[in-house]
Amino acid sequence: MRWWWAGAIEDGDAPPKYQSVALIIGATGIVSSSLAGILPLADTPGGPWKVYRVARRPRPIWQSDHQIKYLQIRCDLSKLTDVTHIFYVSWASKSTEAENCIFNSTILHNVLKAVIPNTPNLQHICLQTGRKHYLEDVLFNKVQRKGGLKWSVHRPGAIFGFSPACLLNMARTLSAYATISKYEGLPLMFPVTLVHLRDLVS
Repeated sequence: MRWWWAGAIEDGDAPPKYQSVALIIGATGIVSSSLAGILPLADTPGGPWKVYRVARRPRPIWQSDHQIKYLQIRCDLSKLTDVTHIFYVSWASKSTEAENCIFNSTILHNVLKAVIPNTPNLQHICLQTGRKHYLEDVLFNKVQRKGGLKWSVHRPGAIFGFSPACLLNMARTLSAYATISKYEGLPLMFPVTLVHLRDLVS
């Protein structure tokens, strides 16, 4: 997996010729941050990649070195006609689960409605739902209208990675807790109930 550890390598001053063009929907999450860092690398599979990233928030300062084009969600996505791959890894939390369903389904619907009809070279849509399966209905409804368009759905219950702004950043929290416990000479007690542990490993 040499591509995972490689740095972005510029080959002279010649402008890059992109084989794939990614549209990442999401800004500060663990997966979107990882994608934004990995896809532009010179030897990432499917590359070289041109990367657009769309988010509700301004570009985070810790991502200033990522070689991507950062866009605000209010931009006209229909103008991104060169996209070949969509990575939808966004989710927003609202007051109730009913509001979550409406808000997140609407955003996904609007993204696909704007992009799919205007991207003749679109090959694949990657949707990460976790346990928010209601998003899948929106995806299925849209992709069936364009023949030959491939898609995949990813349902991780827990994701380990790094993002300073992610409320679900469990790996860093548990790592800090384990380090403090070791320093204090305390046994490592996993700070959840049996119900939570079963849910985590399901």
